[in-house]
Amino acid sequence: MSALHRDGLIFITKVDANEEAVSKMAERIGPLRNTFYGSTWDVRSVAKAKNVAYTNQHLGFHMDLLYMTNPPGFQLLHCLKNSCAGGESRFADAFFAATRLRQDNQSHYRKLTTYPVEWTYENDGEFYVQRRPTFEEVRSFIRGEEYARRRHARKKSEDNDADLADVNWSPPFQGRLFHKDEFPEKTK
Repeated sequence: MSALHRDGLIFITKVDANEEAVSKMAERIGPLRNTFYGSTWDVRSVAKAKNVAYTNQHLGFHMDLLYMTNPPGFQLLHCLKNSCAGGESRFADAFFAATRLRQDNQSHYRKLTTYPVEWTYENDGEFYVQRRPTFEEVRSFIRGEEYARRRHARKKSEDNDADLADVNWSPPFQGRLFHKDEFPEKTK
């Protein structure tokens, strides 16, 4: 668990090749969250798929379920059998990218912490929409000079992401973009 917390990604070996194995492994970490897909789901390429996840198309970097009220903090992927071309999993360090953007262009970074992005899903009678910024920072109840001094000290570090709580990125499910004067609601 410490490696998962530190690195954001781990590979677990010697997991049984059956559908129940991923549930058992996940429940060792915490309770499974149920969605309209169920608590787990079988991703496979199907003809006339209604969701891009059920194809062998390249999805690009993305996070799942950002249109839900509480997107997953962790996801477990367990490949039982790959019977088609494609399906490779690639990973990116979004916290590193956000930290570099903050270092290289504070103005652009700040916009991505305040501009609400709409994430949507509509399929088979299910419709979900959420608005959240690309980067969400930790909110602190500590205010005043002491808070400012500690925050400044943390940000001096070249690779510090201490204020970053979440990165939200899922182009396949991005809804419409709003002009600055028509934000449906301001993000804190």
